[in-house]
Amino acid sequence: MLFVISFLQLFLEEKIQAVTKMTAPNLALVMAPNVLRCSSESMAVVFTNAQYEQTFVHNLLLHLKCDEIDPDYIPVHGHGAIPSPSPPIPLTKSKSSKSRHRSTINP
Repeated sequence: MLFVISFLQLFLEEKIQAVTKMTAPNLALVMAPNVLRCSSESMAVVFTNAQYEQTFVHNLLLHLKCDEIDPDYIPVHGHGAIPSPSPPIPLTKSKSSKSRHRSTINP
């Protein structure tokens, strides 16, 4: 949960909000169903809980200090999930490889 909330908090910076147009209430509205899920089968209960779930996620976004919850937590968003690809090895063709290639094509 710390990872998810700290990641979403990155989007609350003013320069990012200017581009995405996603304010804290908007992020909470979109993310609350993904973070919290009401297990009731009653649609009335689900819709009633939705506003409270949104408020809860909104408060997490605004007030959760992930580094105070777990001092050892150091978020590294975008790193570690997928290893960075190594740079491609440039293909160089030597004259000898070209001549060998031509000799196999035209016997």
